[in-house]
Amino acid sequence: RAGICSIVADLIKDIADTFFKKTVDHLVEKEIDSVLGTFISNDANKIINSIPLDIPLPFKAPYDIADIDFTLSDSPAFETGYIGIDVVGAIVNAQTKAPAPFPAPTIPAFNNASAAHFLQIFLSPYVLESAIWTYQQAGLMEYTVKHTAIPAGFPVQLNSDALALIAPG
Repeated sequence: RAGICSIVADLIKDIADTFFKKTVDHLVEKEIDSVLGTFISNDANKIINSIPLDIPLPFKAPYDIADIDFTLSDSPAFETGYIGIDVVGAIVNAQTKAPAPFPAPTIPAFNNASAAHFLQIFLSPYVLESAIWTYQQAGLMEYTVKHTAIPAGFPVQLNSDALALIAPG
């Protein structure tokens, strides 16, 4: 009898341990997930968004007027297996930080099927376009070609005769 009671008692204990352990583990896991999710949504994203991500461009004067600005386009996504950070790169005036008057393209969503590749980069012409706009606004994209710079024997000269080829009248 003592042997059967001991076996039944051990079986009941094992069932109770398994049930309570799974329940407690689930509750602890759920609470940790909730606390981390709240921290990431409320605190971590604010901290990450407050980090200055602009770097001066290493050009000589007068072209040293711009920074490359790596602005987060959205709050970082913390998912199982990866962290997604959407960054828009733009060239901006270092003093005014004025953005280009046209929008940056939409960044494609993270492709979970490619998550094993560690890094996904999406490039667009926005960086080049914002650089041209920034330097043009600063007056650094202008260059005057004088007629004396064109050799006399060159078939096209900078005068009204050559201009008539483009805009007659």
